[in-house]
Amino acid sequence: MKICPKCKKQYDENQKFCKICGTALVEEKKKNRVGLYILIAILAIAVCAGAVVTGMVIQNKKQEAQQQEELVSKTEECKDEKKEESDKSSTKKEESEEVEKKKAEEEKTEDEKKKEEEKNKGKSKTRSNKRGRRTKRTMEKI
Repeated sequence: MKICPKCKKQYDENQKFCKICGTALVEEKKKNRVGLYILIAILAIAVCAGAVVTGMVIQNKKQEAQQQEELVSKTEECKDEKKEESDKSSTKKEESEEVEKKKAEEEKTEDEKKKEEEKNKGKSKTRSNKRGRRTKRTMEKI
């Protein structure tokens, strides 16, 4: 196909001059589409690279979330262990306090029993003294 450089009208291959302006016709150049193909290839590569980067970012975020969950669970486990230890130690303390209280109560009861026995002995002495006095008084009267 031939084309007129001035008026841009297209003619068949057998024509040599433009019928309108008389200018010599030139061969129509095939447009170079290599640049278009290169541009399409570059865009395709960019899209693929973007998809790969996006996938890597998503995977990285999932890994971070998983690590965060593991860290949280480990922290909770440590807290639970510490709580159990403190509960055990407080239970041991309570048990030892109860044992001490029981011992103290036993000592008190033993002390009270001794005091009561002493009081009872003292009362029996005073009774006998009183009886003895009564007898003396009665004896004096007689």
